Amino acid sequence: MKKWLSKLTTTGHPRLSLEETSSESLASMESNIYQMLFNQHPDGIVLLDSDGRVVDCNEKTAELLNYNLADLRDDFFRYVDEQHSKRVLRSFKKALKGETTQYTAIRMTKNNTPFHIQVMFTPFIVENTMQGVVGFFRDNNEAANLKDHLTRAQKIAAVGSWDYNPQEDKLFWSDQVYTILGVEDRPSFIPTVSKFCKAIHIDDQDKFDELLSGALQDGIGYEVEVRIIKMGGEVRTCFVKADVFVDDKGKVNYLTGVIWDVTEKKKKEQTIWEQQMQTKNILQAIDAAVWSEDVTHNKLLFCSNAVQNIYGVSPEQFSEYIDYWKKAIHPEDRKMVEEAQVKLAAGQKSNLEYRIIHSSGEIKWIEDRSIPTIDEKGQLIRLEGIISEISQRKEYEENLKNIANQDFLTDLPNRRKFENELSAALERATKNKQMLSLFFLDLDRFKNINDALGHAIGDRLLIEVSQRLSAICEKQGYLARLGGDEFGIFIENITGVDASLALAHKILDIFDEPFLIDDYELYVTTSIGITYAPFDGENILTLLKNADVAMYRAKEAGRNDYYVYTPTMNIETFKQYSLEKGLRNALKNNEFYLEYQPKVDSQTGRLSGAEALIRWKHPEWGIVSPGEFIPLAEESGYILTIGDWVIKQVCSQIKEWEKKGLKIVPISVNVSYKRLMKVDFVDSAIKAVKDAGIHPSYIEFEITERTMIQHEEVVKAAIANLQAYGFTFSLDDFGTCQSSLSYLSTFEIDVLKMDRSFVKEIGKNRRIESIVSSVVALSDELGIKVVAEGVETEWQFDFLRKRNCHFIQGFLFSPPVKNEVFEQMLADPYIGMNKQAKAENRLASHRKRVNFSNPMIAAMSITKIRDREVKMGYSGILITNIGGDGLSFLSQINLPERQDIILKITFALGATTFELFGIIAQKQEETEVYRYEMKFQMQGEEQERLRSLIMCINEEMKNDKTFTGIRTFSGSVQEFFEGDKVS
Repeated sequence: MKKWLSKLTTTGHPRLSLEETSSESLASMESNIYQMLFNQHPDGIVLLDSDGRVVDCNEKTAELLNYNLADLRDDFFRYVDEQHSKRVLRSFKKALKGETTQYTAIRMTKNNTPFHIQVMFTPFIVENTMQGVVGFFRDNNEAANLKDHLTRAQKIAAVGSWDYNPQEDKLFWSDQVYTILGVEDRPSFIPTVSKFCKAIHIDDQDKFDELLSGALQDGIGYEVEVRIIKMGGEVRTCFVKADVFVDDKGKVNYLTGVIWDVTEKKKKEQTIWEQQMQTKNILQAIDAAVWSEDVTHNKLLFCSNAVQNIYGVSPEQFSEYIDYWKKAIHPEDRKMVEEAQVKLAAGQKSNLEYRIIHSSGEIKWIEDRSIPTIDEKGQLIRLEGIISEISQRKEYEENLKNIANQDFLTDLPNRRKFENELSAALERATKNKQMLSLFFLDLDRFKNINDALGHAIGDRLLIEVSQRLSAICEKQGYLARLGGDEFGIFIENITGVDASLALAHKILDIFDEPFLIDDYELYVTTSIGITYAPFDGENILTLLKNADVAMYRAKEAGRNDYYVYTPTMNIETFKQYSLEKGLRNALKNNEFYLEYQPKVDSQTGRLSGAEALIRWKHPEWGIVSPGEFIPLAEESGYILTIGDWVIKQVCSQIKEWEKKGLKIVPISVNVSYKRLMKVDFVDSAIKAVKDAGIHPSYIEFEITERTMIQHEEVVKAAIANLQAYGFTFSLDDFGTCQSSLSYLSTFEIDVLKMDRSFVKEIGKNRRIESIVSSVVALSDELGIKVVAEGVETEWQFDFLRKRNCHFIQGFLFSPPVKNEVFEQMLADPYIGMNKQAKAENRLASHRKRVNFSNPMIAAMSITKIRDREVKMGYSGILITNIGGDGLSFLSQINLPERQDIILKITFALGATTFELFGIIAQKQEETEVYRYEMKFQMQGEEQERLRSLIMCINEEMKNDKTFTGIRTFSGSVQEFFEGDKVS
């Protein structure tokens, strides 16, 4: 073998050349080098004599084919798959004639398993005499699998493929080509280039002939769309693609391509392109530089041609200047590579990714995999390695990193990047004992601009805002867009609050000038919440939460301002903040449900309809009234989603009632003016009843006077379209806005709902009674039904019934009830009056308590919610009685009856200030106020001290009704809460 190698000269690739020399040592060294390259080459190498017998093969060959040399010497060609044997023999004979050939074939491994290989035969010449053939083998299983996948993909996508050998003038078509050309008699049809050209439309033939000639003569592939005339005469548009394969002399070996009927299948183009790109990428991945270095003699033994593309120098230059690779390393990466060299010297493998500078000056990324060889003394004697360019992968990774960390609209850092940077800044601040300031910005009423002018204008406004903020934060603070219309800024190493407040004023100032976008002059303001680390939080979640709270306080105070966080948010603000934050998840978490308040025929007492009323069961605040969360939904725009949900729920529920055989009555649903203004409302309402399978007459939409006054034409059109379909409309809260009577004649309203503010004055105010009588009479003349809402007394009911008010809605007959109760009403539609409707459901009395003739002024806070400690300020309350076990108080805040919400009530008795902790035991809703029974949670000395003092107060109050040791309030309850008399 060494003798053959020492005299070997090949005419193909790779090119190996050694000249004979009289120096035996040099010949021995050269022989050893080639022996090493022969055995360690990544491809299989086989030496064949002129008769095709195997002379020698390297280790890779045995590994690929699972044969040893003795097996192969038996008969090399008998282990070739029968389908490919002729091609292999033909290529072998060409190589014996001095021509290098390449082909792919299937060989059989020792265990008779087919194995795809890529083969190159090159002449084997010794002293100008043909001795045999050198064969190079490469694992081609992956490519074969890809081809198999492509064949299946062709069948699925109806894409035909073809191969053309110009030397033999043989054309191969796949089955799909026959189908595309309309060939039915396939067995007798022989594909030729001329037959295919004749099938091309006459107007496209010149174009195609020119491309085909260029492919055959100049080796130029082509892509073209041409019209094909099928054998049946049908004209189809097809996409034809041809790839040309040439040998190392530039001679065209063969053409291969696809034909695709794109008349109906152009949508598959992207899939084929991706498959082609995948194949291309696989081929490009093979383009790696392989090298071998004799470390002892500091000599590069071998390097492949790929260094030309990677480094921009020839293999000869790379070998001559052995340290060129070190010179090419990017200065910033040299230390990392030097550290890896130390490990290599110790015998450890190395796999590095670093940058190099191409000879053109271009910076490239490479992956450098090196394997050391150590002698028996532990000394590094040789290095082998593979270098692959990975610039595209690195660019892709960098793009992904930018996408993950950058806001696509403003090019600012996004929330993820901001939180990472803030976390790092907090670590530095903690380590260096420095102060950090965090700003949370939210644009005021930005949603109104989006709704009125569209998202395109809104997006441009956000870009303008980000540019103004960037200008003032460039040298002070880290700015990011956190999402929507929210921005975040943090400032490191501040010496006091003045620096951050100065920035807050600068931010507010940049919003003084309008934003000019197209023809719009937009005035926008912002609200800013400010927190400081470590005082307001030592982690990002706490800091951001508290900054958000502070921003909310700035909005609550009137917007266009900043607010520095303090942990003393009162209960009303804390609750409103919690509701606003939880509103968007309420629907997803199934926290909303519906109740139904009956409408009763005033003459018969029979159930004639109902109003669907939404309720929110908040996980912390219990049942939240619509009066608390509907305004928040209106402001945020979430009212649109909630409104659609209510309509769908009502329609579905009506269908369920029908299935149960219940007699259906119309159900009225409140519609926000914002929803009515949307162009899709009519279609959405119609779709809801269609999907549920109910008649539109079962749905009555309630709209307010405000809607009609502000958006007259839009409302008219919507009402007309929906009434024509079968829906009805009622005018809610009639009498609370101006021009009510004029709108009765302008709009085709089916029902009028008289506001409860009129009803409650019946029996008290003669002028109001006259107005009510006139409205009922006028509506009757106009053919409009009247519903009186808020009816709570028999006097009110008798007055309305005698004046022929059609329907009654109120607690006198029924409060809003859940679905189960309402179903019973549908089954038995006669509803009697609730004689106790107006009677107070008083809380349990406590004989051992001190009752105050004028309630005692106190302050209330919450210290714990669901085992979570909270910090907040105080809200004013009035205590009506107190005892050793608990107290009763009045508040405007709707609190839930929960055992895991701990209240703290503070008040003064004489010179002593008491802080009492407890839970709500009972709750009763009264007019514009809530009455609560609180049960103390105290023990031991504190409880005994309170009881002793209460006994003293009780004795004093028996003698002096105006005991001066207590702060009391003598005005009305409404006056107290309007003035918030807590000091």
